[in-house]
Amino acid sequence: MYNQQNPMFEVKPVFRPVQTLVISLISSIFITMFLGSFLIPILGIAIGAIVLFTMPQFKDSIAAASGSEVELSQSDFQTFAYIFTSLPLLIGLALYLVAALIVYKSMKRTKSKTVYSFYEDHMLYSESYRTKNKTTVKYSSITSLDYSCSTFQERLGIGTISISTAGRSKLINISDIPNPDEIYQKIEELTGTKSA
Repeated sequence: MYNQQNPMFEVKPVFRPVQTLVISLISSIFITMFLGSFLIPILGIAIGAIVLFTMPQFKDSIAAASGSEVELSQSDFQTFAYIFTSLPLLIGLALYLVAALIVYKSMKRTKSKTVYSFYEDHMLYSESYRTKNKTTVKYSSITSLDYSCSTFQERLGIGTISISTAGRSKLINISDIPNPDEIYQKIEELTGTKSA
């Protein structure tokens, strides 16, 4: 069994609100397009019908138009056109903003709950706020370390360390961590691994 006393050190990613906002706004476009293709027509028709049938002047106009040769007045026609063209746009905008808010809050919570703990012979990490999954990686299974830092990350004093392990196809990316050079050296000393 692993020594679970106290970690030698812990690493938490830095939350970057501007980057998170941009990512959430971009990803919300796709969420809105997908959901909107189903919801907007249905909601637009439903809300439009509710508005039309709850307003007496529209109900009378529709009854008059359907019961005889009487056509809708120009103002009634413009109102119908306005309702049926603006409702889907308003619903789409609301859906987009709600999706962006949900994605932003989810990313923020995930960053706040992510912790990488380094012990004497293993590392333990949890990267999600919704589940209680914790993953343990023995240092003996680590095959390589890689350190990267984009220009933007460098300006903020953060970076990313990628850990490759035997038996796993997925890299462990420790992203947006402060003092990445120092952390990288500590991990390298603990694991006895040199960069790939």
